Amino acid sequence: RALVHDPKNVILDEPTNGLDVMTTRGLREFLLRLKAEGRCVIFSSHIMQEVAALCDRIVIIANGRVMAEG
Repeated sequence: RALVHDPKNVILDEPTNGLDVMTTRGLREFLLRLKAEGRCVIFSSHIMQEVAALCDRIVIIANGRVMAEG
């Protein structure tokens, strides 16, 4: 639903949580396309493999504080 109106900025919280493998793969490919188009994509994830594959910049937050970034 967040993507129907073709936004320039996208914020997603655990977007692949509960998805099957094929749907997760499709969503990751879609997020990479958004990134390639120059859109801003912000998302949270506990899956570090997903973070490493998709992100240019990572911020780790614990107890409401930035613990690391880069």
